[in-house]
Amino acid sequence: MAGCSNSKQEVDIDICGICLSAFTKPILLDCFHVLCTPCVIKLTEGKDTLICSLCRAVHVLPENGIDGLTLYPYVKETDTSDTHSMLLCQMCDNDKYAVTNCIDCNSEMCLECSAYHLKHKIFKIHTTEKIENESTKLKSQETKITEDDTCKTHRE
Repeated sequence: MAGCSNSKQEVDIDICGICLSAFTKPILLDCFHVLCTPCVIKLTEGKDTLICSLCRAVHVLPENGIDGLTLYPYVKETDTSDTHSMLLCQMCDNDKYAVTNCIDCNSEMCLECSAYHLKHKIFKIHTTEKIENESTKLKSQETKITEDDTCKTHRE
């Protein structure tokens, strides 16, 4: 059998498969892949067709271009109020959002750079942590405060 694999692969449905960042105005293509609008813009610059980078399907753009494509409301979109608190990767020039921080290097990294960083022989011993945006930090702090304020005996 040629190339058949039954291994399960973890997929984050809130992340664009091209830029590996949280979705920004997600667009549903006819091939059923969902891409963020900035990626679709890059893929269609000066063209009347779009080739899906995930499956290579060719899509003819509507007369009104990208504006005629279907926005996909079922995917969690990046909260624009948190955009100012989101950091860009300090390791590459791809303008991807940082998702991890290396404690030892004090550098924020995108998913790709973080994976490379931990595979590289020199950096294998480094410690990385997931970066949380401001709203996530606030929610976790609120939860902690609520938990700390309850009576341990009566749970009140």
